[in-house]
Amino acid sequence: MKTGRRPINRDLVIIWLQDILAHGPILVEDIMKRTPASWRTTETVKRELSIQSRKIADRWYWYFESAPNIMQASSPADEPEDATMYTAEMERSIQHMSRQGEDQETITRLIIKDCQMYPSTPPYPDSYIIELVHNILHGKPKPAIPAGIEEPF
Repeated sequence: MKTGRRPINRDLVIIWLQDILAHGPILVEDIMKRTPASWRTTETVKRELSIQSRKIADRWYWYFESAPNIMQASSPADEPEDATMYTAEMERSIQHMSRQGEDQETITRLIIKDCQMYPSTPPYPDSYIIELVHNILHGKPKPAIPAGIEEPF
């Protein structure tokens, strides 16, 4: 049965999960909303990475065993205003590449590479870029910019 989603490289899901779980637990419902791939692929990668899950107060969280305190589970941060200029530019680039026929994986890799090449670009985590590209291409709202990301000047 087709879900309408294009297949995404599992390597991108691995990077995305490692990045979003690097600082602590995340609600499973947030992961479900934000995953750049099918839920089945996301769960497969979860098993491959030995990601743990735990229920706290009727809510499930995913985390790495080495994560900070499980009781301080995190959720998406508010978007700082000063970084929106960069996301608007990335959005224009993503839409342009999509109109040119580039696929989601190629666009994601190019945006990540661009962000690494230019020192004036804020240090966006790869997981944010993966989610941003996915959401823009699928007509979903842009994800919140991670806390602490500001213009470098």
